Amino acid sequence: MGYRNSAYAGAGVKVVCICLPKHGDARSLAEIFYQATPQIQLRHNEAVFLEISKCQHLYSAATFLKRVQVTLNRIGLTARIGMAEDIPTALAMTLHPVAEKKFLPIDCLPCYCDPLGQYPEHTPLISKAIHVLRSLRIYTIKDFLDIPAGEITLRFGPSLLLAHQRLQGEHPLIWNIFEPRQIVQEDHEFDLTYPPRDLEPVYFILRPLLEKIFLRLRGKGRRMRQFKIILQQEYATQKTPQSYEVHIAIPLPFVSLKTIFQITKEKLDASVQKKPLEHAIVQLSLVVTEDGPYMTSQKDIFDQKKEETSESFFHLVSRLATKLGPESVFFAHLKESYLPEKNWLRATDKCHPDIQSTAVPERPLRLFKKPLPISIQSCHFSYNRKTYEIREWRHPEVLLSNWWEIAGGERIYTKLITHNGDQFWVFKNRDVYYLHGVFE
Repeated sequence: MGYRNSAYAGAGVKVVCICLPKHGDARSLAEIFYQATPQIQLRHNEAVFLEISKCQHLYSAATFLKRVQVTLNRIGLTARIGMAEDIPTALAMTLHPVAEKKFLPIDCLPCYCDPLGQYPEHTPLISKAIHVLRSLRIYTIKDFLDIPAGEITLRFGPSLLLAHQRLQGEHPLIWNIFEPRQIVQEDHEFDLTYPPRDLEPVYFILRPLLEKIFLRLRGKGRRMRQFKIILQQEYATQKTPQSYEVHIAIPLPFVSLKTIFQITKEKLDASVQKKPLEHAIVQLSLVVTEDGPYMTSQKDIFDQKKEETSESFFHLVSRLATKLGPESVFFAHLKESYLPEKNWLRATDKCHPDIQSTAVPERPLRLFKKPLPISIQSCHFSYNRKTYEIREWRHPEVLLSNWWEIAGGERIYTKLITHNGDQFWVFKNRDVYYLHGVFE
């Protein structure tokens, strides 16, 4: 259900209340909105309060409510949303949506007596006082405020006096410092009557869990780099433990949730095919073992397909890294060195090219780790048990190696083109020719 008190969607509102259903996780929901506002207060697992007065420079209150509703839909959560000028009124408006505060029923007095649910022992006394108020034909907050404050303590007790004062703007609540949890984990327990024995029901639950983890980390300005899936089996055996773990790495920063889910599904399928599950699954857990900074890029309105192309490329690289291992798939980052075999290093993330381009001659796509000595005689040379006839020498280039190395000195690189159209990268050092790469 969405927000219903449109009268409070204007200027001056400060607090948004998200009232969760039973067995909700208020702290996880608060972590999702931590990036929007650090002013967060919790009422156990029942409600989340967000102070958004400083967010209104970015978007209006109505826009923020729509963002909240969209976020709840993404994680498959149904909740009631209210907005008012303080915590007690926001909670009361969520439970009893009316046009104005004075029209709230007296049933909402517990929201003002104990808005954070810190004193459950006062609940019977407050319920008894509300019953007495109804017998006196006092049904709304407007009627309750007409009672003189001096008579409330003697007739109804100090709890209702506190509610009376908060309704008039006194005794505001102090916002505590909210700190997100260090360990990011989501769990789901399956019905023990019919626990799943294959992965199809697991995938149905895994997608919203990944969505929730993704949003929780983004609320802290982080993203997943590595996480593990734990399938808790019904029994443990001598061959396999009760916990079936699958570790997954996401090496690239710009990967969508759809790609992460696809990679996770492929890794789970491969793991279960190699080592099958022996018993039914009673619990699914998703635990983030490593995270990194969350980076965003601005959309290019002049090149609409740029984002789709990048996403497809990152999807391919991530799937290869999952299949072959993170060490087998990497990006080459340039570093300062004159030697071609030493001017790059392995990295897991793709670097952004510099704006200023340098006039570097063409380099071969395949570069050998160590140059291979070859013999060139009468415009012929042999490589890989095959003899080539040289047709042309092109683009001579002089590079200097490190002077302190034994094989240091001057390298004169040349692009050799054979009669068959093959292209090789060769250099001469101290009257010896070396084959360093092949243009493909």
